[in-house]
Amino acid sequence: MPNWCNNTLQVNGDSQHINQLPWSDRGLLFEKIIPRPYDLQPEKIESWSRLHWGIKWDCEIEIVDYTEDFLELQFTSPWISPFNGFNAIAKLFPNLTLQLKSSESGNDWQEFCLWQNGNLIQKTTGSFYQQSSLRCPNCQSDYFPEIDLDGRITYSECLKCGWHC
Repeated sequence: MPNWCNNTLQVNGDSQHINQLPWSDRGLLFEKIIPRPYDLQPEKIESWSRLHWGIKWDCEIEIVDYTEDFLELQFTSPWISPFNGFNAIAKLFPNLTLQLKSSESGNDWQEFCLWQNGNLIQKTTGSFYQQSSLRCPNCQSDYFPEIDLDGRITYSECLKCGWHC
């Protein structure tokens, strides 16, 4: 039985590009965007999934917030964040900004990833129980994440330039 990693994905962009994402109210995270090949041998499914999604099983999503230019969804994944899958999604949808916040308290781990223009511009991994400094993407000053009681990562405003997430 896996430890479950809690994930929140926030997507920013214009409505034209957000509406291209195939996610509805609930459903699978990757199967519609990066589908497994139909002729994949059963013994190769797990290795294919780890390579292309970063995890061995697809995830059931829940859309938390959806507006014209913003989408937020939450999901759990086994053991770790599905980094490889979102790295591929960022390249498929370069006009969208993706922010992935992941945490797994059982292994004392949290991660924040930010993609813009199809490229990873920030990946920070640290202790779940201990605050660690992050760098502001605008001015490169340190700021510190805050973790709520549910294990979700929240971020304070950068005191130097005002950037917030």
